[in-house]
Amino acid sequence: MQAPVKLLKPSDAMRLIRSGDRILFSCHCGEPLTLLDALVQREGELKGVQLISGLLFGPFPFLNKSSFRFMTWQSVPSLGKMIAEGKVDFLPLRYSQTANTFLPEGTLPVDAVFIRVSPPDNRGYCSIGLSPSYSLPVSLRTKTVIAEISEDIPRSPGNTFIHESQVTCFVESAFPPTEYRTHDITEEEQRVASYVVELVEDGSTVRAGHRGHSLCRDKASRDQEKPGHSFRDGQ
Repeated sequence: MQAPVKLLKPSDAMRLIRSGDRILFSCHCGEPLTLLDALVQREGELKGVQLISGLLFGPFPFLNKSSFRFMTWQSVPSLGKMIAEGKVDFLPLRYSQTANTFLPEGTLPVDAVFIRVSPPDNRGYCSIGLSPSYSLPVSLRTKTVIAEISEDIPRSPGNTFIHESQVTCFVESAFPPTEYRTHDITEEEQRVASYVVELVEDGSTVRAGHRGHSLCRDKASRDQEKPGHSFRDGQ
């Protein structure tokens, strides 16, 4: 790995964060676990730090910590109870609105962005890889950007690159990227799918969410019973 400029230890990088800061961090497989782990080590030292992100596949080390308050626009079952109890904030936001919301002129401008990137190439460019979405545009407009470098992050093509000169500092990753793991389909979910699939016409395009596997599996199994019909996974 080509060593980038401004490579710091995680604990030193977290010294850039102050009480009252609002931090946006990348989601999905780009969750910056090393940075979050280092941040929670400052529990009790910091006050009123707000953390914001989308759908997370990994752990939530910052929950139930008095120094931090988490906000998300994409809930998962494990957060449902905490949102209902007011311990986690839910932001009703369309995904297309996320980047504009957190820019300096947005309704919730952030003080810092945590991202996970590939090592820089010989020109100094890193790829945000699997989770550029809102992370890249907000990073390019935010004063403090802390990047976790991971050898496991692919250099994906397209608008996914950030130059090392646009990053405040770098930290080497201590954790592999998070993965989405499917859950076992319950009898109740399978029963619901059997009813819903009757509403899906042949030739339709179906968008299945993260818990829509039972519907897809039921549709696929029924199509196999019909000559000339098939279910194709276009994910």
